[in-house]
Amino acid sequence: MFKLIIYILLLIPCYFLYRPFLKTKENRLRLLKLHLILFPLAFLMYLFYLFIDRQGKVESFREGVKLLKANKEILNKIGYVESYSVYPSWMPKETDNPASFRVSLKGDSEEIYLTCKVQKDSSGIWHLTAIHQDSLIKIKN
Repeated sequence: MFKLIIYILLLIPCYFLYRPFLKTKENRLRLLKLHLILFPLAFLMYLFYLFIDRQGKVESFREGVKLLKANKEILNKIGYVESYSVYPSWMPKETDNPASFRVSLKGDSEEIYLTCKVQKDSSGIWHLTAIHQDSLIKIKN
């Protein structure tokens, strides 16, 4: 919801930025051509980012991080999860079930280091079975 509000608020300055270009047909066509070039380029860059982001991360880790980002206890401690960090030695193996991993989640106000265990059930859904808080660090603003 917060992201939606931010996007809407960003549209207001964009309107005032584009308004001078929208007055003549020639400028509207020029703007349309620019967008027809930039939007596919931005989409391809996003797909490239998704490809790079998935490299080296096993399914159990990806699903475990998703579950941690939705965990209310963690959100109460650190606020909205902005990013996460992991070292290759902290990652589980592809075949591990249950899989143990360590991760650092950075929130609005604090950063938390966790050791977690996830397990895949018979229907193919991952569940967090254990979360151990290693440390909690206050972020200085």
